[in-house]
Amino acid sequence: MDYTWEKLSSREFEIIACNFAGDMFPGYEWKLTANTRDYNHDFFAKTEKLDKWGEAKHSEHAKKTMSRTQWDPTLVSAKLMNSVNDILLITCAYIPLQYIIRAFHMISSPIDNIYCINRYLLNEWFHENNQTNLLDFDPNFSINSFLSKITINNYNFVSNNDIQLYIFDASEKTI
Repeated sequence: MDYTWEKLSSREFEIIACNFAGDMFPGYEWKLTANTRDYNHDFFAKTEKLDKWGEAKHSEHAKKTMSRTQWDPTLVSAKLMNSVNDILLITCAYIPLQYIIRAFHMISSPIDNIYCINRYLLNEWFHENNQTNLLDFDPNFSINSFLSKITINNYNFVSNNDIQLYIFDASEKTI
């Protein structure tokens, strides 16, 4: 199942991504950053020891591939901050496997995990999620005002990138 993420604005997509993070790490209080000067992350969860960061990259094109230059600032900023242990990179586009491997080279103390969430994984989450539990996170953007923009695409495609990422994620968890 594929959804029409392209119809959302960048901020609306950040709210969706923040909700994804909340489902992935339910024990944390997730918040959006400001629209500008966000120190290269769009949402975060503060903890007693180390923080969790998320960066959402929206695309108006369903088949777009995200480049490393779009996420490198987040990885470098998290490394320099020296207080971030988990990073979520979320997009409604596709992430090349080469970039995922490259990003994983940034994993060293204090960064423990980098989660690359592409369109396929986002679609699966949205399909299985109860949309009535989604949170607004931004008083200027009610989730109910834009949730109706997200509909099922008339086409259903799975690219090689989807399959590679899914297999890569599964193999990483078993190592």
